[in-house]
Amino acid sequence: MLRHLLRKGEPVEDVLDATRRAGRELVSEGNMSAETLAAVSGEIVTLEERMRLQSELDARLHSRRQACSLPDTPDADRPLRQVIYTRITM
Repeated sequence: MLRHLLRKGEPVEDVLDATRRAGRELVSEGNMSAETLAAVSGEIVTLEERMRLQSELDARLHSRRQACSLPDTPDADRPLRQVIYTRITM
């Protein structure tokens, strides 16, 4: 997801920088400052955007599966997250 946002030129560098800063603070001080915590807690994309991007990814994976002539499975038309959830909860 993050790689896709970076390729699209979305402004995620601030969050990545804050994540690196959080790691340094945790290692050196044992905790994060309130400012750093606020920076890494921000929303990168909305839920709607996340769902749209995931649907695009699912469609690309499905088309690649078909292009490679991989055998169809009962899960072939289901988004990967549904397959994983189903298998975990069974």
